[in-house]
Amino acid sequence: DQKKAEYMRDQVGKVFEGVISGVTGFGIFVELDNTCEGLVRFENMPQDRYEFIENMYTLRGAKRDFTLGEKVLIGVLSVEMATRRVNFALLGKEISKGEFEEYDF
Repeated sequence: DQKKAEYMRDQVGKVFEGVISGVTGFGIFVELDNTCEGLVRFENMPQDRYEFIENMYTLRGAKRDFTLGEKVLIGVLSVEMATRRVNFALLGKEISKGEFEEYDF
């Protein structure tokens, strides 16, 4: 985890494709192809009223849903070295193979 955090610290500001690897009542976890994982908190997602549906591993909003296993675009916001936490912003969601709906904030 320490080495992954060190690597991601040099990636702040960059955009990556990833897969939603966890859904919680406060945001989503996204895993990148390089196996690094980070958290997208609600404040770093498109504004909506999200409801956490635990048994479906889904965040449901009025405009869009986010479910375990979906491909998304993220931006690396920050890395907290002391806790080895990586923070992402959600920039888009795959709508068809290789094509992403991008979000404005």
